Amino acid sequence: MRKAIIWILVVAIVLEFVYVGNNLFISNLDPVDLTNFLPQSDAVVKFKDYASISNFFKDLSRPVSDVKNYGSGYLLFKNKVPVLYESAKNSNVSAFDLSIKNLRKKGFDTKTLWIKGFPLISASSMNKSLYLSFWRNYKIISPSKESIEYALSGILQESSLLKDNSDFTMFWENRMEDSFSGVIFPQSKDVFESSLKVPFLKFNYPLYFGFNDNKFLIKSHADVVSEELNFAPYDFSSSLLSVTLPHTSDIKKYLLNSGLSFIVGNKVGIPISSLTFLSSYLPGEFALMSKDDFVFIVKSSPTNNSMYTNELETQLKNVSENKMLYNGFPVINFKSNNVGFYVLEFPDEFIVSTNKDVLLEIANRSVHKINGESLSALITVNKNFNRIVDLYNLNVNKLVLPFQSGGCTAEIFTNNGEKEIVIRLQK
Repeated sequence: MRKAIIWILVVAIVLEFVYVGNNLFISNLDPVDLTNFLPQSDAVVKFKDYASISNFFKDLSRPVSDVKNYGSGYLLFKNKVPVLYESAKNSNVSAFDLSIKNLRKKGFDTKTLWIKGFPLISASSMNKSLYLSFWRNYKIISPSKESIEYALSGILQESSLLKDNSDFTMFWENRMEDSFSGVIFPQSKDVFESSLKVPFLKFNYPLYFGFNDNKFLIKSHADVVSEELNFAPYDFSSSLLSVTLPHTSDIKKYLLNSGLSFIVGNKVGIPISSLTFLSSYLPGEFALMSKDDFVFIVKSSPTNNSMYTNELETQLKNVSENKMLYNGFPVINFKSNNVGFYVLEFPDEFIVSTNKDVLLEIANRSVHKINGESLSALITVNKNFNRIVDLYNLNVNKLVLPFQSGGCTAEIFTNNGEKEIVIRLQK
């Protein structure tokens, strides 16, 4: 009986050493599709180069940025705590030994623990603590020991993301050609929103996003009714903010709520709220050229143009008009007390602006249209927008973009009931 017990213990010890050795010392195993072993989480990001996401998620991923990345991997968030799955560097020296060496170089004290049958390095310095574990060709890094344990539960199939979360399978795409891509679920949407804010643009969660070549593609899984824009917005290179939506009533609502009407009304003399002559059923575009200059474009017709002009004449007191032709199109200069602005009449557009040069650029086709049948909205901001926000204390989230971008253009599409947002970053 005693011999049987001893043999059982010997076999158990050998098996444990084999299991630990498999996890610890074999560093050149074929890569695995880690998505089959990720536990349920609030957000999952797949990346080719850790440097590409370190700025984007700098607030949350700072605790793991002390460990240099040698390859691609995944970044997982659970209750806002990051867990980094990193492809270990191919080397004759195990990732375990390399990690201890690098950590000690950086001044960390290290000790080795065991967790769920996996090796665990506990590293600490004066004001930092890190935990690292290893599995096949991945090392797993987090500032939280509990998060490491949770990450290993996916490998042990205690909580598989693909198995238990249908939203993940609907969103995930093999897009490793991107710098990084990921899925953000509703309970962790602030992870994404803290890294990317665009005025007047709201995201529906969960969503898929990918970043490549200075362009974001965002897919939002939500039932969206596709609306025909039938209006080609203009591309104003000098505009601080440009907003185009299917209905001008929506534009006015956003402008009023943002405080931009204060700029137009108090500084220029044309409150946006008074532009009631513009049909609420026609699409339009608003662009802020500076803190004093704007352009407002509405889809129109020759009949509507005449009606809009008459409405302006009756609304303004002691108004004087000076009409001229430019490039065959009528341009009218309105002056009344402190109000001064221009109107350009196209056969299919009625354009109001405080900047005559902008209208002449439009009439001369120097400002080109962005065409796209499926385009349902366009939002453009540039790096000067936050200066306007600060100057007038606008009720709008400041523009926040990754990589210190100068601005962005956000185009919103609907494909098969799913909203797709393409955000192009400006250098």
